Amino acid sequence: MKKKVLLFIAGLASFGISQMVLRVPLLNLFYDTETYIYMSLTMPLVISWIIAFTAGLFEESGRLIFLQFFKKESLSLSDGVVFGLGHGLMEAGWLMISIIGYIVSNGFSSASGLAIVERIFALILQVALTIFVVMAVDRHKIRWYFVAILLHTIMDGMLIYFRSIVALEVSLGCCAAVVLILALVAWKISGRETSAIGKTV
Repeated sequence: MKKKVLLFIAGLASFGISQMVLRVPLLNLFYDTETYIYMSLTMPLVISWIIAFTAGLFEESGRLIFLQFFKKESLSLSDGVVFGLGHGLMEAGWLMISIIGYIVSNGFSSASGLAIVERIFALILQVALTIFVVMAVDRHKIRWYFVAILLHTIMDGMLIYFRSIVALEVSLGCCAAVVLILALVAWKISGRETSAIGKTV
């Protein structure tokens, strides 16, 4: 139980430091530069994908660093879920502040409901991405860390192509489910590979 509590706290800290302390302040500095202004006007898709990549890079690196504190012990699938819940709930809490403020000012609306649904889908995605990084740490296969960055970037980058909020939420939910399934399948396959290597040593 103590380990699970520490993993949950580490998940909270992972998002807090990687996003709130590091990425967002750095992006705010970047937004004030002439480079950003020029690129946002001339290459909006490119700059959007670069920003999406920074989200994947910072968050997955944060997970990788914090999970290092637990690598002396074997990390289970449930450990990854707990860490991912901490990471995702910190993100949800941070973003829910603005959602609650909107509800207080304007009342509950369909947009508010969709925002809450989006946070649920995002939480599923955060758990799935954490499973990939857990494999990178526990099974010493760094490729899963890069897979997590890639999937995170794709998920964030695709948001710019939707004009309908409903279509966006449906797509986010479907993609989050697919990424979770991929993570579980990869966990099973990676476990077999690790077991096979252990038997040959």
